[in-house]
Amino acid sequence: MKGVNILFDFGNVLIDLDIPKTTRMLEELVADDVEEARREIEELVKKYETGKISTELFINGILKFCRNEVQAKDVIDAWNAMLIGVPARRIEWLYEMKKHHRMAILSNTNSLHLENVYKGLEKKHPGLDFENEFFEKVFYSHQIGLRKPEKECFEYVMKELGWKPEATIFIDDVEENVEAASSLGLTGINLIPELPVEDLIKPGSLVP
Repeated sequence: MKGVNILFDFGNVLIDLDIPKTTRMLEELVADDVEEARREIEELVKKYETGKISTELFINGILKFCRNEVQAKDVIDAWNAMLIGVPARRIEWLYEMKKHHRMAILSNTNSLHLENVYKGLEKKHPGLDFENEFFEKVFYSHQIGLRKPEKECFEYVMKELGWKPEATIFIDDVEENVEAASSLGLTGINLIPELPVEDLIKPGSLVP
């Protein structure tokens, strides 16, 4: 009998990220007021990650703040620079974890990142159907139109999965998201960058 369900965030939990790298690269493209650009880009990201704007509109929205010589490819390269990849030891860990748990992903993400992630997985782990191999379902914010830490986002996911909050662990690297999940009855774990998820949870350790 399998133990508790596990709902994973993707970035900085299952896939390693270097978010400051993207921040630095985008700021280097900006023409004038970096602070204003940062605020506007944050709003663009929220819209992009909930499917409210297309990739083209997202890129063009950032280009408005960039130097004249900056092109769309420069923005895309900067945006994707944060994506490091899923290490082999985490893949092996997931194989062991799925023996004990029902697992799913809930991620605030977007088309550009997801496309790049797929390419990276195919390059590093050829032939692996990552999503279907390990997870009951995956929920990406730009596809479901909902974004963490919105209450409705978690409620939608739990309903779709048919999971009980009290039997579900949610793991995320953002404290605000963990608090939102915990307020709905899930057991939230705020993962810190210094502690890889495979070192935090040993396969079989959560089985009653």
